[in-house]
Amino acid sequence: MIKPYFPPRPGDPPPLRYEFTIRNGRGEVATTGFTVHLMLDREERVLLVPPAFFLEFQARWGRGELP
Repeated sequence: MIKPYFPPRPGDPPPLRYEFTIRNGRGEVATTGFTVHLMLDREERVLLVPPAFFLEFQARWGRGELP
């Protein structure tokens, strides 16, 4: 089953979406995929707002400061 991905609506928990591409020995794309996760706090409650450290990480990644 394939389910479409929709960006979160205001008030929804922010998902972490990891996309990946697997290539064969010739460098051709063999398959692609993704996983979606939610962030939890230490009491295992869903975080409705991303924590400050994650927002900073996203900003640095977007500016190309991280490998």
